[in-house]
Amino acid sequence: QAPMRVQSLITLASSPRFVAEADWPGIKPGVLAAFEQQLAEDHRQVVNRFLALQAMGSEHAREDIRQLRESLAEKPAPDPAALAAGLTLLGEVDLRSRLNQLQLPMLRLYGRLDGLVPKKAIALVDALLPHSQSHIEPRASHAAFISHPDATADRIRTFLLNDGGR
Repeated sequence: QAPMRVQSLITLASSPRFVAEADWPGIKPGVLAAFEQQLAEDHRQVVNRFLALQAMGSEHAREDIRQLRESLAEKPAPDPAALAAGLTLLGEVDLRSRLNQLQLPMLRLYGRLDGLVPKKAIALVDALLPHSQSHIEPRASHAAFISHPDATADRIRTFLLNDGGR
């Protein structure tokens, strides 16, 4: 609505298309459907599974999950309807064709061990956003900002001071 107010963009462990297709790596549609079914039965269990996925592959997954749980415990319980709407968005949204509209400095941060945003998707986004910068944290999973906060902060700081601060 006001693109002139945005100077730069930083994304963390994101993909323009979450669900896998023939030409795009992502989470299998059946996994997302299982989340949606389980959400209707027990939203707390789905949140726990989602936290486990956030840390999957991390060298200190248990600690990452503990930190995420503690952070969530400090907040009000999520609304199951909002969680369901979020899963629907993940299944339906495809922003690949709109990426070329982004003509601003961009930094995209990923974890090499991410189980939700496959490494193959990163190379495809590189091709769709050739003017952007990407960095893959070698020993991080989906939540690199939890498992590697200093490295993540350093990358963001450097980007903002050099390219993204305009």
